[in-house]
Amino acid sequence: MSLSLNPEVEFSYKSLSLKGKEIRLLRLMPSADISDPIEGEIIHISLEGTHLPYEALSYEWGITQAKECIFLDGQEFDVRENLLNALHQLRRHEDRVLWVDAICIDQSNVLERNHQVGQMGSIYSGAWRVVVYLGPEGNESDHVIDFLSKLADLGPRLSLKPLHGKGPMKQIAFCKALGSGKTFECSGEEDIWDAVEKMFRRPY
Repeated sequence: MSLSLNPEVEFSYKSLSLKGKEIRLLRLMPSADISDPIEGEIIHISLEGTHLPYEALSYEWGITQAKECIFLDGQEFDVRENLLNALHQLRRHEDRVLWVDAICIDQSNVLERNHQVGQMGSIYSGAWRVVVYLGPEGNESDHVIDFLSKLADLGPRLSLKPLHGKGPMKQIAFCKALGSGKTFECSGEEDIWDAVEKMFRRPY
């Protein structure tokens, strides 16, 4: 599905009811072509009772204030570069219904913004999944994800043996999953711990 685009018209929000639990969602249109503009439509739902399943997006805002253009309901809408990158990653295969704070809340409307912030707990708990975007690959972050996945495979309960070294991310010699006997050797992995530290220091 593709919406009729009107690049001459800026997007304008339709009002939300501030008396109930009404929120907006973004239906993100699919495309695997990076050159295609980001397109979506805005949907209004109530969190009370049965509602359309959606994912909540949590993402790194980034340090740049630069604005990039997407299209909502066929009209221009400005987002930060890092959100644009996240939307490109999420739209590859099929349309998705998302809650995204910078899009689904009218940031220029103080009353609405305060009302929606007060519903954050319900918004995230009401999502069927929370998607986290930490930014583009860099500083060995792809290896960090693989490394942390190996740790996750050990199970929810880990026994950590300290390793003397500098920095908060160089304190683990090996991790053992209690009750399973699985052990993952971490000693000699100082480079990957440096990369882990850099990823968690991103402006998320």
